[in-house]
Amino acid sequence: MSQQQTEQTIDAPKEELNELFDYVTAYVEATVEINKMKAASKAASIGSTVIHKFIGVIMLSMVFLLLSVGAAFLVGEWLGKVHYGFFVMGGVYLLVALIFLRSNKKFESRLTDTIIKEMFK
Repeated sequence: MSQQQTEQTIDAPKEELNELFDYVTAYVEATVEINKMKAASKAASIGSTVIHKFIGVIMLSMVFLLLSVGAAFLVGEWLGKVHYGFFVMGGVYLLVALIFLRSNKKFESRLTDTIIKEMFK
C-alpha cells in the first residue's frame, strides 16, 4: 500500500467526522433558535393575557367604585346622614378584606396553579 493510499484512507474518516460535526452543530443551533422562538411566543402570550386581565380589573374596579359610592349615598340617605352610609360601606369592605385575608392560602394556591397552567399551555 502506498503512502498516498494510506493518507486517503485516513482522511476519509476525518472528512466524515467533520461533516458529522457540522450537522450536529447545525442541529444544535436550530434547536436553540426554535426554543428561543417558543420562549418568545410564550412570553408574548402570557404578557398579552396579563395586560388584558389588568385592563379588565381596572374597568371593573371603576364600576365597583362608582357602585360603592352610589350605595354609600343610598345607605346614608336611609340612615338620615350621608356620612353614615360611607361608614357602613367602609365596614362592609373591612369585613370582606378580613375574610379575604383569612382565605389567603386558598387564593394563593389557585393563583399559583393558574400561572403554572398558563406557562405550560
